[in-house]
Amino acid sequence: MGTLPVPVLTPRPSPTGTPAQRSPQQIRDEVENYLSKIQVVLGDAIYWYQRLESLGNPARDPEKQRALIDEHTPRIARLHGAALLIQPPEEALKAHEGVLKAFLERQLWLSAASSYLNQGITLDGIASGQDLVSAQDGLVELAGTFGMEYPVPFPSQRILVSQRHRLVVTYPGDWILGDDDFQVVLIAPPSLQKPDLSGLGPSAQEYGTAFKVWALKNPSGWSLGEADSQSQGFLIPFGRVLSREEVTVNQLPAVQRILMDDVTGWKTLFVVTVKETYTYLIEGGCPEGLFDRCLSTFQGILGQIRLTGNP
Repeated sequence: MGTLPVPVLTPRPSPTGTPAQRSPQQIRDEVENYLSKIQVVLGDAIYWYQRLESLGNPARDPEKQRALIDEHTPRIARLHGAALLIQPPEEALKAHEGVLKAFLERQLWLSAASSYLNQGITLDGIASGQDLVSAQDGLVELAGTFGMEYPVPFPSQRILVSQRHRLVVTYPGDWILGDDDFQVVLIAPPSLQKPDLSGLGPSAQEYGTAFKVWALKNPSGWSLGEADSQSQGFLIPFGRVLSREEVTVNQLPAVQRILMDDVTGWKTLFVVTVKETYTYLIEGGCPEGLFDRCLSTFQGILGQIRLTGNP
């Protein structure tokens, strides 16, 4: 497995015009909302990197090291991407820049480590992830400045309105928004992830356990049957079909399948539905041993999703 591209830090554009006046309570609320999101992302990153450190030090087995680096590189990369999606208020810019810098440093090291292993060079050990912990200290300081204890309480549920994918999705507060570009991706917490290389799943995106939704423009008048037939190519990576049934999503008829990849031990919930001129593809993937727990959460998200269709 090659190295992943490392995101670069893009300077936040300076605001133009006269900024809106905010009350002290509004400022505090914005900081608390920011902390409630970034603390989950950074907390998961610290969890995964500390796991990498505990298993990789002082082992000098190159095959073991390669497996560990290949697993944790995409995990840290996807969490870095999630951190980049979070917009901090002005008062949190310094702390947020510290988080992004720490993610970048860890990715640069992981990329270099992968390069060394590809050249047959055994690593002396795993570089410390203290910069991630230091970034967390910056969040603790930010919280204290506004009279809050860190970690701040986070909501049991969050809501995402995706204009690109024409939907509103409600999801558990300890899940993380990993993407809202090519598709909406919600990343599960470590408790629903399998901690090894196979736990990344069969997808080339390597999010691990995740819930994904994306909308595709289709010819006007497509039926559910036509959309389902056209979506068969998306099922290939997920193995054999264990079940197929007709269900309802957001009061729309849908086709739901559960698939199993016997090689990777990965199970996938895959749902197809149509609203107006859009086909919605919904995917929830999880290791087989965790699938019953994952499926409960997937179904909970499905039960609250709102597909908005044409503007």
